[in-house]
Amino acid sequence: MEFETLLPPTVISGLIVGIFALVGVFLSHMAQNRRDKKRQKEIIQGVLQALYEELNAIYNQLNSRSEEYSMEKIDEVKDPYYYDAFTVAQDYSIIYRSNANLIGQIKSSDLRREIVKTYKALDVLMEVYKTNNRLIIQWQEAGNTGNRGLATTLFSQIRDITPELREMHNLSMKLTKELLNLLERELS
Repeated sequence: MEFETLLPPTVISGLIVGIFALVGVFLSHMAQNRRDKKRQKEIIQGVLQALYEELNAIYNQLNSRSEEYSMEKIDEVKDPYYYDAFTVAQDYSIIYRSNANLIGQIKSSDLRREIVKTYKALDVLMEVYKTNNRLIIQWQEAGNTGNRGLATTLFSQIRDITPELREMHNLSMKLTKELLNLLERELS
C-alpha cells in the first residue's frame, strides 16, 4: 500500500515509457552516427580514387613529355632547352581543387601532406612551363619578324629556365609516382 502512495501506477508506466523512448532515441542516434561515418568514409574513398585517376593522367602526360624530351637527350644536345611549348591544361588539378575541403578529412596525416606537397610541386611546374611557353612563342615571333637581338635575348632566357624546368619536372614526376603508390595502398 505504501508503494502505491509513493508512486502511482501511471507515473511508473510513464517513467518506463520515457526510459524506453530515451533508449530508442539514443540507439537511433548511434545508428545514424554509424551511417554518417560510413558515408563519409565512402566519400573520402571516392575522392582518393578520383585523385588517383587525376594524378595518373598527369603522370602519364609528364612521362610522355619525359620520353619525348628525355633528360639524357637534352644533356647530349649542344643547346639544352625545351624548345617546344608544352600544353598546360587550365584545369589539370580540378579534382584536387574541387575537393580541397575533403582532403583535410583524410585520416592519414602523411597522405594529406603528400597530396598537398605533390600538387604544390605540380603547380610550380605548370607555372614554369607557362613561362617557358611564353618565352618560346615570343622567341619564335622575334625570329619570324627578323628581330635578332630580341630573339637572342629570349633564347638565352629559355636556356636559363631549362635547369629549373628540368628540376621541377623530375621532382614532380618523382612526387607524383610516390603519391600514386601511396594512393594505391590506401585504396586496396
